[in-house]
Amino acid sequence: PGISELRVPELATATEIRSADDSLLGRIWLEDRTPVQRAEIPQVLVDALISTEDVRFYEHSGIDFRAAAAAVVQTVSGSRRGGSTLAQQLAKNLYRTRSTPGLLGRIPFLRQPIAKLREWILASKLEFLHDKDEILVLYLNTVSFGNNTYGIHSAAWRYFGKSPHQLLPEEAAVLVATLKATALYNPITHPDRSLSRRNTVLARMATAGKISIGARDSLCRLPLVLHPQSTDPSD
Repeated sequence: PGISELRVPELATATEIRSADDSLLGRIWLEDRTPVQRAEIPQVLVDALISTEDVRFYEHSGIDFRAAAAAVVQTVSGSRRGGSTLAQQLAKNLYRTRSTPGLLGRIPFLRQPIAKLREWILASKLEFLHDKDEILVLYLNTVSFGNNTYGIHSAAWRYFGKSPHQLLPEEAAVLVATLKATALYNPITHPDRSLSRRNTVLARMATAGKISIGARDSLCRLPLVLHPQSTDPSD
């Protein structure tokens, strides 16, 4: 992508059909996405996301070499740990780096290293062109939360029937929990796994100092409460 495309990434969004008095009549989409602004994203969601997915988000410029090195060591030792920053994940989601490998990426054993290199380059460019809040907004508007939900607005409505700014801490943790594997930690189809992963997110928030130990313990005792909404396009 060129600089203009990196500066203003193109996102597929849902089309809303409204009446003359601005009442919502229906929605149609290929990807159910309604972009939100930073003011609509609660801080508790940002804290959950950064604590879980990129704890050094404010300390790097798109590539966290310390996390990448730790990921390599843990992979060699037999465990799996993600070393991708939010900017790298954003680059992967925006530009499909894993599904469009290019010529060199078609060579056996080079596909993943080439994709990683592309993500590093794109992440560095994205961080150069956008401030941290803009990266957060782009990420939360782009990422899939499963069940045909794209972006935080769609996910908050699909699982809880509310807008992002209304999310409670335990609800924000559920949504961040799905990002590890949207099918495996889907709160509708796998509530037990979702609950366990939600509590892991809450624990990481406590470790990062975003919530107190007492708050973590209280929130972890709460049941998983969903208010699922339809995801079908309007007739």
